[in-house]
Amino acid sequence: MQRKRRRRELIEQKGNSLLEEHHVSPGSDVVSKVLITNSPQFSPRSSRKHADYFPFDFLPKHVQEKILDFIPLRNRVCLERVSCTWRHILLDSWKKIKSVSIPGTLTELLQLRPISDTHVCGLLHKCGKYLTTVDLYLPQHFITAQHVLYTMSNLCMSIKSLTLRTELDEIAMTYLLKTYVDFFAQLKELEIFYNGTHSIHNGLRAISRSMHSIESFRLECYSLPLNIASLFPASNQLKRFAIRMKNRSALPSISTSASQMHGHPLILDTRVHNSFIGDFFAYLSDVYPCLEELEVSILATSITNEDRLCYHLARIGSQRRMKKLSLGLVTIGQWWGSTALRSISAFHSLRELSLTACQLPYDFAAIINIAGLGETLTSLRLSVIGHLDASRLRELFSTLPQLRHFSLNYTPEFPAPLNIDVHLFVNMFMFCYRLSYLELVECPGVDRVALVQALHSAFHDTAQYSNECLEYTVRLRMVGGSTLANRRKRGLKCCATVDLRAFVHILSMTCLGFKNPN
Repeated sequence: MQRKRRRRELIEQKGNSLLEEHHVSPGSDVVSKVLITNSPQFSPRSSRKHADYFPFDFLPKHVQEKILDFIPLRNRVCLERVSCTWRHILLDSWKKIKSVSIPGTLTELLQLRPISDTHVCGLLHKCGKYLTTVDLYLPQHFITAQHVLYTMSNLCMSIKSLTLRTELDEIAMTYLLKTYVDFFAQLKELEIFYNGTHSIHNGLRAISRSMHSIESFRLECYSLPLNIASLFPASNQLKRFAIRMKNRSALPSISTSASQMHGHPLILDTRVHNSFIGDFFAYLSDVYPCLEELEVSILATSITNEDRLCYHLARIGSQRRMKKLSLGLVTIGQWWGSTALRSISAFHSLRELSLTACQLPYDFAAIINIAGLGETLTSLRLSVIGHLDASRLRELFSTLPQLRHFSLNYTPEFPAPLNIDVHLFVNMFMFCYRLSYLELVECPGVDRVALVQALHSAFHDTAQYSNECLEYTVRLRMVGGSTLANRRKRGLKCCATVDLRAFVHILSMTCLGFKNPN
């Protein structure tokens, strides 16, 4: 011990003498030359012969860590073999990695292709105990998936958010969920994207019973279990809950005649019976007192009892401070919502509202006004809405002065009505003076060039009135090349950029108002 202490003192004395020779103060951040080597010729004994060099070992530890942080991840593993000091420093650098995407991190940052479960487990051994967020894809091979989950459950003890994507079959996925139920119980956020064709009823029921402290849960799959209780984690702290049932079949071709366009909804294949909808919302209304965000997208055969659905939705809104509501109940042969959506009047604190494949009540604007959403609602998204016309939208815009984001989405098989034209959005700019994001998809009645000109006028009027820097983003899904895009760009005259991506024109505007009128 005395020899080591004496050697350390000699090294410190030699380092101080080198600093004095080069006129570098001990607290200075400027070093003339740094030599990264462990060769004997640059040892402290031969430092006089090489006075122009400053050995890397003499640098403070935090400076060494900062220098080695510039080394790409793919090279750190090799550099750990240089010396014990470097290994210790580089192992500490893995502490800064809090979030990984598997296999994305391995293929992009570490540049490993192809990868195996050995590579994934090696990465988890390096930074697993520091991770808090993981986006994980499990392949169809059961042994590989089991090896990765086993390693993660033993090493990733600090993980709080997990996104799980897999195409495993029903039996394998159920086994893994049951085996590692204790690992899922420690999570605060869980997202499962299951691409299998069958339901994982038993696996979901196992983890739902164990997750007592989860705050966010999301499930996307093609088939929902018949036992509704297996969809709801047993946690009173849940704030975000999302269930999305994906459609596997392609959209059928539908005639675009006016009678079919406004009299029949979009027809999709469904898997859930109509009684499932009522039981689902009845169960949901009795749990999760802290719920703030709700997203439900289910394919159903029909909705026969909208009064019951309205009652349970009203209970959900009146007993909780909901901030986000997204409803998409796609049915066959009928529109839903004329009665059930009257429950929106019970949601007094909504900030974001999204409705899909439904029919709005005839007095929907009055319902919004009764709920007091004119001062709180900032985002509205309407997708494939039946029996919607310009007059109803105009009345709706007049009750939402704080609206900032608006999306109106239709499909090529079911486009928007022709009476939804540019004059409607000219009035919208007058009512919703805070609007900064507008998205229109499959709206054939809207003249894009006229819309751009109206947007330009409304934008500059608002900028001059508010006396602040504003920004508008407009997404228009349209057919046309660069020539058509340049015409719309000229309509904006100034402060605009156009980005053309897959027939989606993104018009971004930024202006300083009267300070920079040109």
